[in-house]
Amino acid sequence: MDNGAIGEARSKAFLMDRFWILERSVDIEGADLIIQRKITGSNLLDKTPPRLGVIQVKFFFSEKTTQYIHKEYILGENDKPRDEFFILCHTGFESDAKTYFISAEDVTKNFKIADAEHSNEGKFILPGSAVLSDNFLVVSSKIVLDRIENSLKLADFKNNRQFLSWALPNISQEDFIISPLYLEPIDNWWGDIPEYFYSMKKKARSSLYNLEEVFDLYKQIVETSDPEKAIEIAEEIEACHKGGGRIYVSLPSDLYDEDFHSIVKEHKRKCAVLKQQGRLDDFIIFRSFLMKAVYDEALSVVENLKSGLIYMLEVKFTISPLKIINLSSKFLEKDNFVIKQIMAKDEDSSEYSGLSFSNDGNGLIYFAPNSCGNFSKKKYDSYEKFIDKCHIDCIYRFMEKLFEEIEKIKS
Repeated sequence: MDNGAIGEARSKAFLMDRFWILERSVDIEGADLIIQRKITGSNLLDKTPPRLGVIQVKFFFSEKTTQYIHKEYILGENDKPRDEFFILCHTGFESDAKTYFISAEDVTKNFKIADAEHSNEGKFILPGSAVLSDNFLVVSSKIVLDRIENSLKLADFKNNRQFLSWALPNISQEDFIISPLYLEPIDNWWGDIPEYFYSMKKKARSSLYNLEEVFDLYKQIVETSDPEKAIEIAEEIEACHKGGGRIYVSLPSDLYDEDFHSIVKEHKRKCAVLKQQGRLDDFIIFRSFLMKAVYDEALSVVENLKSGLIYMLEVKFTISPLKIINLSSKFLEKDNFVIKQIMAKDEDSSEYSGLSFSNDGNGLIYFAPNSCGNFSKKKYDSYEKFIDKCHIDCIYRFMEKLFEEIEKIKS
């Protein structure tokens, strides 16, 4: 089996659990895998069929290998990166095999187009020395597959938009579309970005309905050839008027939220820093391990609660590379000396929750379950409260300190 066939086989195995692989087309520089999201309620014969994704497969024998990508694959209308094009790069054999993922946007930001004097004029140049780096290394298949799927959702959304230069757009039925960037699970102090964005869209949608209703009446007058019909429509418009001779349309006045604005900008900045250093996936995995440790143990904590009990999670980790070495938990009394020491050093820590963080790879999170309220009445409700409060009070702050240390490192 040649290197190209190996790369194709690995790519199919990587993708097939999440996507339908519809066909394979081969060009001189690699294989294209055509993929479709596994949506059972939609098909290619629909009026607005699901958007197909294109995966270009490349194999790099070593860092000295250079591959090329047609510019037309990467750039779409107005030279913007295509949401539906991705590159899977493979290298190594057997236990040394590695996979690297590059989106069209990544290509535009990190690679150059060959000039007129180059034998591959007009193509993006992908040198192995740049591709085979931690910036693009796949450390979690799920994270990468989620990104591909979210990008294809965005491509569907854009593809279905029909705009006229002189008219308002028809209102799409897809409210819950958000840039994949904001689906990266990075915590903030404010709240859930996709959830608030959805509520913001619902308010805007309601206003669009009001605007569209009025707009449609005027549009009918412009388009009709029957004066009588035009007069009837004008009469209907007249009924929409309120005092002052103006049409009254109810519009929300609370769409803008300054805190939400700042959180969105900060989320984007964090993603950019972590991605630039090749640590975004590792950061997400680090967080998921902390969350899993709490989830796995929370129910037993709730059921075996004693007054004054403190849940403590010790974290051993490294920053370069970013990973957790060991997690261990135990239960202490609230007046434990260790907790008093932490409270003396960290003003944000209290007798109910807190943490210590050291850039030498030693961290500690503690939390008092009884600060969530009475656990004896509703176990499930208490369980959720424990998770949420521990997350907000401890894990979020721990990940913030970790990010601060990462940010100090120059990539």
